[in-house]
Amino acid sequence: MNVLRTKFTYMDLNWLLFLRAIIVGLAIDGSAGIKWLSLSKSNLTWTSTQHCRLAFKYRTLDRGQAQFCKRYLDTMKYVTKASKDTRTACQTQFFHNRWNCSSVELAPNFMNDLKYGTREQAYVAALSSASVVHAVAKGCASGTLTNCNCGPMPNEPPSGDYKWGGCGDDVVFGMKVSRLFTDIPYSFKYFASQENQGKLKKKDKLSKLLVWKKSRQSRAALNLHNQFAGRKMVEAALTRHCKCHGVSGSCQIRTCWKSLPTVKEISERLYRSYKRAVEVRHLPASNSFEPVYPLVSDQTDETLLFSAKSPDHCTPDEKFGSVGTRDRLCNATSHGPESCQSMCCGRGHYSYSVLVNVSCHCKYIWCCRVECQTCQQKLLVTRCK
Repeated sequence: MNVLRTKFTYMDLNWLLFLRAIIVGLAIDGSAGIKWLSLSKSNLTWTSTQHCRLAFKYRTLDRGQAQFCKRYLDTMKYVTKASKDTRTACQTQFFHNRWNCSSVELAPNFMNDLKYGTREQAYVAALSSASVVHAVAKGCASGTLTNCNCGPMPNEPPSGDYKWGGCGDDVVFGMKVSRLFTDIPYSFKYFASQENQGKLKKKDKLSKLLVWKKSRQSRAALNLHNQFAGRKMVEAALTRHCKCHGVSGSCQIRTCWKSLPTVKEISERLYRSYKRAVEVRHLPASNSFEPVYPLVSDQTDETLLFSAKSPDHCTPDEKFGSVGTRDRLCNATSHGPESCQSMCCGRGHYSYSVLVNVSCHCKYIWCCRVECQTCQQKLLVTRCK
């Protein structure tokens, strides 16, 4: 009798834990994989694993990322660089749009525009993952990241009299680091491996269950796809660069290597994917997605996916994470997204003049400098009502 009662109590406890996991799991937002973008505001130098614990304490890194940090401490300054690159590239790319990527500044406490499977979240997830690949690959090529080397030489020879040489960007290692670091907040495998090694404490059993439930959520799966799409975009952007070497430009030595474009160029490519992003619905049985509109058939691994429609971002709306466009700069003579007609959503605009200091009357002084005077110039500023 006591045995049966003990067994029932144990099963009942497991069932309660499972229900709790479902309830808490449903409350988890889908921005866990990009909270690390708050590293762009961090002054951590990553000279000690103590910095990993501090980043976890202040919710800059999640548990799995903190473990990654301790194991691959030397990569963290490149992850930090990637967070800064992501913020700069995103805000530059969307500067003339109603949604101007200003919400990345709020990391790790994002608004709803970057939580619930929007097109904008898809872009930020892809760009952040791509930026990690880029920063790490460049670090390997420069020799400042010690646990990797130059990128592998291609098997096919370059055209003409050129030969493979130099030090190409190690995209393979960059892809690995990015996958481990950015995907781990949604991954069950990390916790399972810790349990197999006997390192998972009893109090973390619920955490393991929560992360398993979280990995099955549609937003988590969506972010994993978009992060993968960002990495694939970087991999596809690897191009050949060639250069002549020799005395007085004699081109005695001709070498080629594989190199990545700038993060700005990658963000522009992702922006085109953002404009073509596909709205999907989640299929829980297979943990996959299908297009909401069946006529969409050109979906690939590099296609950005979203499941929640974005607001028009014309007016402030906390529910949808919109800050509105009041007092935003606009162009009264343009017809693009930066035009006052589009930016101000038909509310109208106002203009005023400001005096700004500019360089003028510049002269070349031998040798070798340029001297300029400072002049004041009237500038017309136009903003949305």
